[in-house]
Amino acid sequence: MELRPGQTMEVMLEGFSSTPQAVREQLLCQAAVGSEARSTQTLQVELSCQFIAPALQMSSTAITFQVEKQAGDVLTPLAQPLSLKNICPLPLSMVLALGQPFSLCDVEQQPLPADAQLWDVVTEVELPLQSCGKLPFPFVVLSPGTGTARSPLPAVPLVVPSTGSLGAGQQQVLKVS
Repeated sequence: MELRPGQTMEVMLEGFSSTPQAVREQLLCQAAVGSEARSTQTLQVELSCQFIAPALQMSSTAITFQVEKQAGDVLTPLAQPLSLKNICPLPLSMVLALGQPFSLCDVEQQPLPADAQLWDVVTEVELPLQSCGKLPFPFVVLSPGTGTARSPLPAVPLVVPSTGSLGAGQQQVLKVS
């Protein structure tokens, strides 16, 4: 990539692993000014990622409904409780999708709206962002949501601060909730 004076380019660093594992790597940036053939290292960032398999504990692995209708019987909805617990060390997002005739309901057996937030506990994680380079750099957290600390969106992570600048050797803690 080439950057003209004062130009900024934002890139996204993406990691993926099909198996749970710890990965350590270095991101190296080398730059050459103008048409110089020789490049010098301008930035070195230590990358580490712990890929964790999602783990969900369910109160039951099978729920069975059985109705024996007799002539003249009026059918009423049946409900059975199901408890889901995130047992992995990171927040877990999921979609529960049910086909008719099943639906999700609250403890009073009232149907839940399709966009209902089912959990009232939010786990907060702190991520240190550290500059190991010799030059300051700005950072921007790319987020799919438009929530704020005062008005977060349900099931959308909120990162605070979402923008800033790090000088050489400085560290900023990002809070993800």
